[in-house]
Amino acid sequence: MHMKTKALGAAAIVAAIAAGGSAFTDSNTGITTSSAGYGTISATGADIVAVHYVVDSSDLSKLSGVNVDVSGDMSGSTMTVKWNDTDQVTCDDGVYDGSTNTTFDCTDEEVISGATSLAITVTTT
Repeated sequence: MHMKTKALGAAAIVAAIAAGGSAFTDSNTGITTSSAGYGTISATGADIVAVHYVVDSSDLSKLSGVNVDVSGDMSGSTMTVKWNDTDQVTCDDGVYDGSTNTTFDCTDEEVISGATSLAITVTTT
């Protein structure tokens, strides 16, 4: 009886993992064919902590922008971004989290498959 309980317990764990995996996959329908990446990022004027890509919800083949986290309080600075060889776009004012990083939200549309480089410039005032 003890062996049967262990087997049922293991089967329940496997079923729970399978159900969780299925739910996760189902919630991401349509995104599996799009991947956001880049060949290079160059940054001038700040230490980049993270770059978060924003996929356009109405067209999954495009990015609608990027959110960039930089180290320290850079809230008085100006950030511009540029995909590949396009024109620079000025981002929204940076928001300092009060302890470690400043986040800049940058709205600039780019086709994901063509996003091979991202240039970031931060100018302090």
